Amino acid sequence: MATSSFTTVFKIPKKALREIAKTVDKPSVRFKLSEKDKESLVTSGERFQKWLESNKN
Repeated sequence: MATSSFTTVFKIPKKALREIAKTVDKPSVRFKLSEKDKESLVTSGERFQKWLESNKN
């Protein structure tokens, strides 16, 4: 898709698209999670579901 049609559809300035294009092949920043944080992420969905159920009323 040409840049001009992309900006027309999504209303993104051409300058912003050029900046995005420059970083496409660059590696993203990575970080390590502690075991505690990993466990928290694993159970976050369950905790959120319980919270939703408890707040239905």
